[in-house]
Amino acid sequence: MMTQTASQLANRPAYEHCASFDDALTKANAVRETSRELVVAPEQISYELAEDGDERRLVVKVGTPRGEKVFEATNYLMGQIGSHTGVNLKLVKHLTPETLTSALRETWKPGETLPKEIKLLHTDTKLRAFTGTGYTRLWDAEILEALDRWLVGSGGWMAAEPTINQSWATRNPDGSMKPAMFLGDRSSHFFMYSKERDDGNGGMRTGLITNNSEVGAKSFTFSHFLFMEMCANFLIWSPKQLRTQIYKHTRNTLRHGWAAYNRLLQELSNEVNPLVMETLEAAKGQIFQRVVTPSRDEQVKARELKMDPEIFARDEAAARKIAGKTSLTLTQARRGMVASKRDHNHLGEDPYSIFGVVQGITDAAKGEKFQDAMVDMSEAGSRLLDLVTV
Repeated sequence: MMTQTASQLANRPAYEHCASFDDALTKANAVRETSRELVVAPEQISYELAEDGDERRLVVKVGTPRGEKVFEATNYLMGQIGSHTGVNLKLVKHLTPETLTSALRETWKPGETLPKEIKLLHTDTKLRAFTGTGYTRLWDAEILEALDRWLVGSGGWMAAEPTINQSWATRNPDGSMKPAMFLGDRSSHFFMYSKERDDGNGGMRTGLITNNSEVGAKSFTFSHFLFMEMCANFLIWSPKQLRTQIYKHTRNTLRHGWAAYNRLLQELSNEVNPLVMETLEAAKGQIFQRVVTPSRDEQVKARELKMDPEIFARDEAAARKIAGKTSLTLTQARRGMVASKRDHNHLGEDPYSIFGVVQGITDAAKGEKFQDAMVDMSEAGSRLLDLVTV
């Protein structure tokens, strides 16, 4: 999930990166206040290409009982139109107005690809998106207001700084100190965390990532997890076994999702659950893999790798045990055992403790190429904390 945030930092345009939590709230409120919904039949919509000097833009005309409304299409809407018509709107700059207008007129066939009525989201000048009439909108401003009410306003939480969102190899590549708060016409991404605590666990924080789309490009999703400040490892684990929750923008589903989100925020407004901290403390003293006697083959392999045979055998036994108790492959488990020896993961405790092993796996997960694989590996490793006896 923090890889997801790092991707946002790398790929979002600068104007979508908010300067602060308050800046994000101000911008989101401005968008909500200027946006309107309009239900129309697709047949009421027509298109033309407008020219203003060297600039060309797609203009959308919507017929209403009160007269024709004219809007400029956003990039997201142009993508929606292109998917329904098959017209590549990236060619706007290369087509004559007559050619593009004719192509859209011939390919915009509502009866074949769209319902009888669609819901438009617009401002005074721009048409942002169209959805089905059953689409229920969740405004980014509503999310930020809830975060402010339960977390930020209490003083215990803050918007995550970019140096925490990435691995050591790629941290803060653009030098930006803006927090991980992104508002775009297509979607939003907010990464919040609790303020640093001196808990003897390397600065363990609680993190919360929320994604949303006002235009229907993404579902409403939220995830919360634990991670270590000093090395940006994160543990997708809690005694309640909470995982990423995903809710589509339909009335009943979103209502349940919004209620669940607010319940979670109320819980997170308190300090980390005492059971969590008690479990982490206990994990430091409970050994995951004890010393084993190396086999002949392991002794040979250890010599080839210039390793102590007992350490090699113990690592192999631990890796097999990890693979047996989780969905991780033996290769992933071995990488986790290598990482568990790094000082910032075991914090001076036994690297073969449950704490050290889990930290090693979640650290090694940052080396996965794809975000989903990183999340899956982190979550699988974090489940080893279920072995802790408190």
